[in-house]
Amino acid sequence: MKLPFFAALIVFVVAVASTQLALRLANREADQQIERLANVYLDGLKASTQPFIEAENWPAVDAGFRRAFTVQKGVAEVGLYLVDSHGSALVSTATGASPTIPTSISSGAQSFRLDSSAGLAWVRRSTTSDEKHALVAALDVSDTISARGRLFWSVALLDLIIAALCGLLTYLVLRRLGRPIDGLLALLQDGARRPEPVPPTLAARASKELRPVLAAYNEMIDGLRDRDRLRAEIAERTQAAALGRLAATLAHEVRNPLGGLATAVTTLRKFGGDPQVRAESLEFLARGIDSLDALVTRTLNVYRPEDERRFAREDFEDIRLLVEPAARKQEVELAFEIEVPGPVNIAASGVRQVLLNLLLNAVAVSPRSGRVCLEARIVEQQLTCLVSDEGPGMEQSHIRRLLGEDAQDIRSRRIGIDAIVSILGDLNARVSVQGNAGGGTAVRVEIPLEAQP
Repeated sequence: MKLPFFAALIVFVVAVASTQLALRLANREADQQIERLANVYLDGLKASTQPFIEAENWPAVDAGFRRAFTVQKGVAEVGLYLVDSHGSALVSTATGASPTIPTSISSGAQSFRLDSSAGLAWVRRSTTSDEKHALVAALDVSDTISARGRLFWSVALLDLIIAALCGLLTYLVLRRLGRPIDGLLALLQDGARRPEPVPPTLAARASKELRPVLAAYNEMIDGLRDRDRLRAEIAERTQAAALGRLAATLAHEVRNPLGGLATAVTTLRKFGGDPQVRAESLEFLARGIDSLDALVTRTLNVYRPEDERRFAREDFEDIRLLVEPAARKQEVELAFEIEVPGPVNIAASGVRQVLLNLLLNAVAVSPRSGRVCLEARIVEQQLTCLVSDEGPGMEQSHIRRLLGEDAQDIRSRRIGIDAIVSILGDLNARVSVQGNAGGGTAVRVEIPLEAQP
């Protein structure tokens, strides 16, 4: 609304100012006409009184002045004067009270002066070249000045009306031309919620210069809608991929301990009569089931028990039992060097899952008759575990993924590595990878002990 308003205001001001300037020029021209008329009058008066003035016959000059007052069909005289070089009136004739000659006229500083307030036009003309004597006339121009004043106010009022109408018309025209812009602004303001294109009816009202802008806006809206559709499709596909990966992770992590649990069941079937074997197997099965339950809970990220069992030496034995089936199948030797005196203040399920995945991966890449070693000890309030193998070495993409340096490289991901990275983050653990001199890879995991409650 500001643009039409200021445009209308400019039109109004320009119209009024131009009319006032025209009136001033017209008034100046009228003043010059009055001056010329007064000079013509003095030409005639001088011609009739010049001989008497040269003879200094003042009564004859006064008689000539009085004769001029008897004929007032063109110019109405108010006063006629003959002044000397000092401005003193030698002869004066007036229709009533003689008006006072302005000093600028009597002294000769001005030859013409218009007194609008008195309605008089004063004019002076020297009768001789030495300006010893001069004629001064006071002419009545009140009717002319009154008519000019009435004309001024009539024109001013008409000018204000016309200027106001022109300003209003300018405002309405610009408002009509600006409706497409107003509609575009409204759409842009609502665009944060739901962007909409410019309706065809609104675009049809736009000027030729504005139509490309509206067309470009509609193309932008179409692009935004296409982007939103693609974003929704990508979100759906990402969600489906995440669900599939979650299911694959669960299947992978649940399958890892199944071989050990199956071995325990087989042991129970063969040697269930031995109370010690039965007790050890049942405890192993119970811990395995608890570990699977914690694994599912952690993976789904729904609930993490506050009173989760602490990690103990027995968990190392369980890990050995769970890895042994894969090691026997791969003909790989397992070597455990455990220097952990007793239970440590760390959640057992996370540590079991990390070590189990690392050992299973090490067994999978080790050559036949190779050796996989697990070393564990407490160092500076940290459970430090070192898993080493004699394989060809871990791929660089897997190393970067394990160290958290290549989280966006989906092609280098493996389900086991993903599980390890996720759990290490929950445990605030640090991991490092280095190659052995004789071949193979060593993965060091440092898990800080939790504070005692």
